[in-house]
Amino acid sequence: MGPGFMPFWLSVGLGITAAALLVRAVALPARRFDPAFYPDRAGGIRVILILAGYLLAIVLMKPLGMPISLAIITAVTMPVFGARNWKAIALTAILTLFGVYLVFGRWLGVPLPMGILEKVLPIYGPIY
Repeated sequence: MGPGFMPFWLSVGLGITAAALLVRAVALPARRFDPAFYPDRAGGIRVILILAGYLLAIVLMKPLGMPISLAIITAVTMPVFGARNWKAIALTAILTLFGVYLVFGRWLGVPLPMGILEKVLPIYGPIY
């Protein structure tokens, strides 16, 4: 097994699942779907807000770095999905930032775009 084993089979499984859902959606008549299946205006706004958060994170990834960008995605998507406790949102975003840095940057040694954190947080080397 090489490094592409899991991503390959994960993508095969996702492709099969997506094909099954597509066949089901095309084969079944429209009257079989619940009216709640179709998004309302609030659902459409949530989708747009999620897309805007992801686009913002992508634009800011180069200058700010991946850990901060993922913290931004977390902070933007949590309220969209219904989280209202701002302390929990802030804590989760901060834990996301340091979790991504520690797990991927330090523990696994994955070269992440660190942006402004490059001078502050060393990406390689021993953990003390």
